[in-house]
Amino acid sequence: MPSFLEITPDKLNRIIGTPNSPTIIDVRNDEDFAADPRLIPGSIRRDYRTVTDWTNELAGPAIVLCQKGQKLGHGVAAYLRVFGKEAEVLEGGFEA
Repeated sequence: MPSFLEITPDKLNRIIGTPNSPTIIDVRNDEDFAADPRLIPGSIRRDYRTVTDWTNELAGPAIVLCQKGQKLGHGVAAYLRVFGKEAEVLEGGFEA
């Protein structure tokens, strides 16, 4: 069961491509991305180490995903929320 700061893969699948679709941000580390360079349709890849540089580019809600939906994704989403952005984490991360 996801926490209130997470979105399930099923729910994300239903909203991808809709007019109110959030920005999906893939922050997997370089090693994880190199092992499987696929992206979720419509997602953008961003370096978690430069989150301070791209936070203000976000115009609406965001879904953050890392490899497993644990520390990295939650850390980036928490940072975005501190700066007033609506951000959730994909439950289970890219592996889900």
